[in-house]
Amino acid sequence: MEYPSSSTLYRWYERKLAEKTNYRGSLDKPYIIKEKIINAPNHPRIPDTSLKLDAIKCCFSIGEGVEYVSRDIGYSRASIYSWYRKICTATTVGIIGSSFITGPMHAASAIGEFANVVVLVRFNGDTQGDNGTGFNKPYNSTITNAPRTYWESLIRKFNGVNDTFAGGSFKEYLRDMSGGQHMVESVFPQTNSNDGTVYYLTMDKTVDEYKGYVQEIQLIKEIANQLNTKYPNLDGKMIDKDNDGVVDNLMIIASVQSHGHFVVHVTNAGNDTKLAGKGIGLYNLIETAFSDTSGYYGFNNHTAAHEYIHTFGVPDYYRQSYVSEASDTPVGIWDPMCIPGGRPWPLAVTREVIGWTKVDEIQPQNGEYTLYEASAAYKDENKRQAIKVKTPFFPTEYFAIEYRKKGER
Repeated sequence: MEYPSSSTLYRWYERKLAEKTNYRGSLDKPYIIKEKIINAPNHPRIPDTSLKLDAIKCCFSIGEGVEYVSRDIGYSRASIYSWYRKICTATTVGIIGSSFITGPMHAASAIGEFANVVVLVRFNGDTQGDNGTGFNKPYNSTITNAPRTYWESLIRKFNGVNDTFAGGSFKEYLRDMSGGQHMVESVFPQTNSNDGTVYYLTMDKTVDEYKGYVQEIQLIKEIANQLNTKYPNLDGKMIDKDNDGVVDNLMIIASVQSHGHFVVHVTNAGNDTKLAGKGIGLYNLIETAFSDTSGYYGFNNHTAAHEYIHTFGVPDYYRQSYVSEASDTPVGIWDPMCIPGGRPWPLAVTREVIGWTKVDEIQPQNGEYTLYEASAAYKDENKRQAIKVKTPFFPTEYFAIEYRKKGER
């Protein structure tokens, strides 16, 4: 049909840009070229390498869903997988850039003594916490040794030991689940010890202006700047128990007027921002609201523990396309990384991934095996709480059988 070839069309276009008008086959009329911005400055076609690294950390080291991270940063899932393949096949870091890795690309250590820095923030225009409101509201109780404020109540829910008001604290839960191998002490730098109140950090912008990965990094920087300014004597050794130069974990509690501003998650700030001289890497972001009639809600120790366990590299055990508890939670109530509510023991294989136990593998054959509850197995290395039974179909396939005490999770 004698249409010009694609190469001819490109050549004509190039000659037109060069203001050469004597090329054959073109129409004798003005050729208007409109300016078109393909990629906005804040969303370049080739993103900064630090953003690539953080996306990879979130998805393949910490366990965030690729779909969530993709929506958050505005780049496709295919792009994230492509970046991951490149770093996996690279023989040197230099292939991607020396600035690509700014800190250790691995999950947090899970054995030893650790700090969890808990920070409370509110946003521009918010007054929650002023005049005895929010977490500064008096905690009215006639029971001896009761907390003075709701903030003190929260502290005890994190660090309490055999505390009536803790109801099984964050510290006790992780101690028991690990068989005493993970001992975490939460640090609350904003606490006024004289009266049990808390100094709210007020961010520069409104809550919705911190949505998205780039904005969240700005949030981290503002938090660190305010803490460093107000608490210049904060001891870096208190927040970096393993002495690797990085804050063991930062847990941000975002005080909001209503829920839905943030998706509860864990990610990595890249170690560049410093708090008391220590880099901020892994952090959790959890929102909470406060009711003057019922106290704070939307935040609980189960959510805190769930997000904290993510830092060990454990993913969610519910499907990313979550619709209902019945169809999208294959693990059910048997692990804290699945449905919310309660604080069940993690599966034996979860604790093995973290490094808190070893689950023996056996071949499928007749035999009698005695299993014990996890606390007994932790105390006696000759006792097993779970076993893996290999299948003949695939080398990596097995059934896990573990002991759970009736009436408990």
